[in-house]
Amino acid sequence: SVENQEFFDIRRTGFGLKLRIHPLAALIVNYQLENYCFDWIKSRNNMLNYFNEELKKHTVGDLYVNKEHRKQILDKLKVEGRTHTYEAEMKRKDGSTFWIAVNSKPIFQNGVLIYFDGVLEDITQRKIAEHNLALRDKILQSLSVSSNIFLTKKNWEESINGVLAKYGQVLDVDRIYIFENQEDEHGEMLMKYAHSWQNQKALELNLSLPESRILNYKELGLSKWLDKLLDRELIFGNVKDIGADLKILHKFRIGSIMVVPIFVKDLFWGFIAFDVIAAERKWSKMEVETLTMVADSIGAAINRKANEDHLKQMYDSLLKELDIAPSMQQYLLPDWITQNSGFIFSSTYKPSSMIGGDLFDIIEANENQTVVYIGDISGHGVQAALMMTAVKSIINMIISTNKGELTPSAVLQQLNQILAAELFHDSYLTIFLCIID
Repeated sequence: SVENQEFFDIRRTGFGLKLRIHPLAALIVNYQLENYCFDWIKSRNNMLNYFNEELKKHTVGDLYVNKEHRKQILDKLKVEGRTHTYEAEMKRKDGSTFWIAVNSKPIFQNGVLIYFDGVLEDITQRKIAEHNLALRDKILQSLSVSSNIFLTKKNWEESINGVLAKYGQVLDVDRIYIFENQEDEHGEMLMKYAHSWQNQKALELNLSLPESRILNYKELGLSKWLDKLLDRELIFGNVKDIGADLKILHKFRIGSIMVVPIFVKDLFWGFIAFDVIAAERKWSKMEVETLTMVADSIGAAINRKANEDHLKQMYDSLLKELDIAPSMQQYLLPDWITQNSGFIFSSTYKPSSMIGGDLFDIIEANENQTVVYIGDISGHGVQAALMMTAVKSIINMIISTNKGELTPSAVLQQLNQILAAELFHDSYLTIFLCIID
């Protein structure tokens, strides 16, 4: 044996076929072990975990996970005369599986099969790595799709069920569920069912998780889990190892589980869990890393929705204020028909926006003079409206503090000096002002 490789030599002797070193090779190339004599270098087969004599009791079909692999190996031997790195999945004595790569060549003499030479290589770790890489690509692809859905949909909850179904199929789990945290009146942490997905197996077993129920971490015996989740730690493994005493896990026949915390900014919002019913599973480092990314993407979607809701609330509040603003601005303007100093003034006001910088007024300056002006401050909206109010106050102050005769130029010069020095920086005012004497 060289590292994870084992060499075999199946040789014909005067006493029949004689197997050297590796009995597994004989089964692979279709020899029944009880018919032949053995010459073992090792008494125990490392790959299969059988003692060599135990293999005599087994047939080829006992060792293959997929019996088609055996047929394909034999077909290659018949057609090509050898097998070159053919891969097959095999079963050990304890029921666990492993992968081998078979390189074998039959040796003939005068048309008679004399022996097989070859190498068996344990490629289990490579196959696991290949599986993990393929799974990682599928998860990342699903993550990309779900992130795009979360970005394009206004409400992440409208599409979450489809997203969970996709993850369930890719990960080959039985159930996925999301719980949102709440606090009771005493500040104790609770969990509330939010969303879930389950495959046909879970549906047939009627093992649906409790909907519309609020559960208590402490009462369920999950206080230690809560502490870990608060510290952003993942909880994963087989129930017999991580939660043998937790009744809630046995109630729903959970054999293996992974729980990933969901954080919205720095707030522990809740968690997403993936489980397998009544079976064990080894969660890989790759799954831990990628499922953390899945939880992060859900947290980002929740945060975006919360920000959008907050902005909408602010916008709705502003609209309510703006609904009042036009009437307030209208209140600052003269009535549409006004009698002043023997004159009748009529006006029509139609703003281009809800509020803006339009100003118009009729002011009795003294017994002989009435000031009439129409103006517009650059810009629209709240800033222009506030400036309009300030400009009207300044014009009223200039007129009321002037004791003598007024001239349009004197009023506008004084107004310009005040505005240029104290109020206007990036704005300007266009105004027509006249004095009726």
